[in-house]
Amino acid sequence: MQRLAGHDNPSPSFSADTPENQDQREADRLRLLMRTAKLVTSQGEFLCVLRDASVGGFRARIFHPLPTDAEMELELASAHRYPIEKVWEKDNEAGFRFTEKIALEELVNELTPYPKRGVRLNLELETDIQVGDQRARATLENLSQQGARIDTLQPLAQAQRLLLNITGMRAVTAQVRWRDGDTYGLAFEDTFQFDELALLVYQLQRQQSARKGIRSDPAAPLRRIDLR
Repeated sequence: MQRLAGHDNPSPSFSADTPENQDQREADRLRLLMRTAKLVTSQGEFLCVLRDASVGGFRARIFHPLPTDAEMELELASAHRYPIEKVWEKDNEAGFRFTEKIALEELVNELTPYPKRGVRLNLELETDIQVGDQRARATLENLSQQGARIDTLQPLAQAQRLLLNITGMRAVTAQVRWRDGDTYGLAFEDTFQFDELALLVYQLQRQQSARKGIRSDPAAPLRRIDLR
């Protein structure tokens, strides 16, 4: 179990469990079931699932060891961000506290103009696409369970099918949904499971750091979690 310096209580709580604040903490806590989100850190962006939350902090399921950063940001699918601090980490769960005052109802309701939009992970990975028998270089800019955004000099038509190839990731068949200059939005024909994507992005970002000569946190066994 990893604990930050200065935190001696290993229990999954967000503040000291004293008689004075226990009742208030329980009153402020709400149950968030299967709320997907991402943790934005200095070493990349990583998927998680929010569980219990209060005005003080939250508990989340994680799929791999987290970076040692104390300060992070929590970002929901709505793109709302909350500055947070990691308090504890054990097995497939971690606890965080909010470092600024939040509107809990906003977090719980997650109002967004894109109700079916999945969490997007910002990346910058060199890859290639295959259109018919032609291959072209591309940059992967973000990735989600359902699709990706790429930048390429290869002209692509609306609804054009292609194969997206990324080192360390299975090839994915996709269709072009939109275009903005050399930037294209892709929809996958075979989507990713949430835990599959979480592990994949973790591995891709470690590989990217290694290629750039950036030292990342030591590797540890990956965690496959049943989300049911």
